[in-house]
Amino acid sequence: MGEGVVIVGAGVAGLAAACELAGAGLKPLVLEGRPRIGGRIHTLASSEGAPIELGAEFLHGLAPEVERFVCDHHLAKREVSDDHWLVRKGGFESLPNFWDKLAEIFDRIPEKGDKPYAQFAVTLRGVEEPTKRLAHDFVEGFHAADANRISVRSIAQAEEASEEVDGTKQFRFVAGYGELVRAMHAQAVARGARILTNHAVSRIEWRRGEARITTCIGDEVTGFNAAAAIITLPLGALQAGTVLFNPALHRYEQAAAGLAMGNVVKINFTIRQGLWPDERDGFIHLATDEFPTWWKNGNVVTGWVGGPKADTHNSSVETMNAAMDSLSTIFGRDARPFILSAQFHNWRADPFTYGAYSYVPVGASKARDVLARPVEGTLFFAGEATAKAGFQGTVHGAIESGLRAARQVLDAKGPRR
Repeated sequence: MGEGVVIVGAGVAGLAAACELAGAGLKPLVLEGRPRIGGRIHTLASSEGAPIELGAEFLHGLAPEVERFVCDHHLAKREVSDDHWLVRKGGFESLPNFWDKLAEIFDRIPEKGDKPYAQFAVTLRGVEEPTKRLAHDFVEGFHAADANRISVRSIAQAEEASEEVDGTKQFRFVAGYGELVRAMHAQAVARGARILTNHAVSRIEWRRGEARITTCIGDEVTGFNAAAAIITLPLGALQAGTVLFNPALHRYEQAAAGLAMGNVVKINFTIRQGLWPDERDGFIHLATDEFPTWWKNGNVVTGWVGGPKADTHNSSVETMNAAMDSLSTIFGRDARPFILSAQFHNWRADPFTYGAYSYVPVGASKARDVLARPVEGTLFFAGEATAKAGFQGTVHGAIESGLRAARQVLDAKGPRR
């Protein structure tokens, strides 16, 4: 006996699809290769204070795709300080009008034509060099992108999408992003979905109206038959070919190859009091070359580097030492005696992701449209790389894509009694 719908991946895209399908009366089966759910959301509970986020941390704005789950499950969140700082020799200098400074550059992106951000930036006139540096760091850090590849039109679309959801406001879940994952899991299961972990999908054989999904559980191979499958693999996994499709999906492979999987290194330190002033909340920018961006949540401080600079961090020991050196440089003294613990996850080396999140290079503006299109009413794709324009690379984009894929399945199946 086969399944109605199989969902590949239990990140928030897969969980959102499961909630939507189960709510419509279907009972989808979700297959997850990891021993945990959540995908690139990975929250560690800490007995020493604030939760530690190895992956996604912030809610960017008030996206309705996220807010529906926040409201339905009464999840506690709090707004993050919008203070921005530069630090020189242990002194904090306020960086007022942070978003206005970025807008000074991003608002100049032309409505027609496209080019890499770096090529666009060199044409700017009348903009101060510190503002250019700040914007370049934002492109590589926030978008996890190579400034020599990312499309300026995609940056403009992201800015427009951010305005739609009040994206300059940022929030954290009080108990960590894992609370959202647990709430979505509970809703999906309560409605009839089944979720199996440690089931890494290796092969999908399909024809119209039928799919056979093969999984590996250690050395054991298991197959599941379904009428439809939703694939929520991250772009990096699609590009790596971790799942073999038979027949091959050449147009989808080409579309995935045209996009780029960005890289991020994110280090979390729990610290004792005395290093970081409690009253200095918010974000530090252009802190050091190794780790340009830092922030603090309770007793957890986070160093962040994205884009090509993140690619230089190949050794966990060297990365930890570089982050400690960066933190020491910020405060003008050795930070090591203040560090209680350190945690990070190498998403680039993670075989389920091969990177942090996607971005759109020049020439790939239509790739998302291809990936979001159903294959003969049988295969459907979701995940942040397939989200609507401007939402790529975000949790709310991943959720939006899962809901969209679920509705495509329901439309393909027709009305239910």
